[in-house]
Amino acid sequence: MKKIGIQGIKGSFHHEVAELLYEETSFEVIPFHTFDGLAKAVVDGSIAEAVIDIENSIAGYILPATIWPLLENIIWEYSTN
Repeated sequence: MKKIGIQGIKGSFHHEVAELLYEETSFEVIPFHTFDGLAKAVVDGSIAEAVIDIENSIAGYILPATIWPLLENIIWEYSTN
């Protein structure tokens, strides 16, 4: 079963989106309380993929700058496979 990480809790918008994105796949949602923890879990292989947002209509841009190096690494690894 594929493990999909979300930033937040089960029942959140992230969870809803994960269910829509992976509806054809058998998966387990793994919640994370921080963006950093979620990104590190993708990098170390604890989860297969992650669902995160980068902004919302209330707070605006919400993705912390500390996660960009991790995301760049993930994107690079994905694009080279």
